[in-house]
Amino acid sequence: MPKLNPNFLKSSEIVVRNIDPPATVEDKRKIWRGILAQEGSDRSFIEITDPYGFKDNVKELKESIIDIFNLVPNFHGSPNTDDNKLISSRLTHVSHRTQRMSTVDDSKRKIKQEIFRQILHLKSDLDEKSSYIKKVPIYKLQMNKKFSGKEFLVNVLELIDSLKSSRGCSDADLFDSADDLFEHEAWTFWHNGHIKQRFTDWQGLVFMLKKTFLHDNYDQILLNGNKSRKQSVKEPVFIFIASQEAQFYRLNSPPPESKMVNILHSNPLPDYVKALVLQDINYISELTSLCRRIEDAL
Repeated sequence: MPKLNPNFLKSSEIVVRNIDPPATVEDKRKIWRGILAQEGSDRSFIEITDPYGFKDNVKELKESIIDIFNLVPNFHGSPNTDDNKLISSRLTHVSHRTQRMSTVDDSKRKIKQEIFRQILHLKSDLDEKSSYIKKVPIYKLQMNKKFSGKEFLVNVLELIDSLKSSRGCSDADLFDSADDLFEHEAWTFWHNGHIKQRFTDWQGLVFMLKKTFLHDNYDQILLNGNKSRKQSVKEPVFIFIASQEAQFYRLNSPPPESKMVNILHSNPLPDYVKALVLQDINYISELTSLCRRIEDAL
């Protein structure tokens, strides 16, 4: 199994090490880096325990496996891409958590073995979809133009992320060659920050870019737009839901999927809203499926 990656881990991995998870994502990652460094050098003073009950473990593991199962079919690319690292790290997380589960009878052992079987199948599926792509230098990413500070930053970051995946580049490659991505005011911003070490990795640079080049109320403005946007008459419902979901993930702090569903639930055309009123929906995939069935019946 791949090593755990602090960028992709869940709070439960901190809890089992008898440490209270910090409130912010950045603080969690700092704690994680320290934990992994200690464990990797055999200097760890942390005792790993499992405070979760068997049922809680099984419930959360099944939810995590479903999440991973939904990620794997859409993955195609190099093992060095961040998408692969995300899925691999989550597989490592569920594998470790499954391994820690105490099984005192045959029925629990069978459940544990079935979870391991699902993890191994997912790992095999991921390996089959992983292809080694020759890395392309950052300056050859074929962006239409470098980011100057005047373009809409989110569009530029999405383009970079898309090109990065298809060219076999990693976040570390982007950070090491970031001067090839900027010009004019944006290059000056990057150069000053780089010299003063205001950011030390790609995620830190992206955070500072957003803080500098996006509106102070960017998240609230975008979220309000999502809440107010309605499906147009000629717009297929699955296109409407997909475009709205994409907007949610443009937020610096995307809401939980349940909140996305609550917002989207009342925004399709009136015929859909009436048909959905008594439905208990928790996931966007469920909402999309129900709306497609309603669309076919209209």
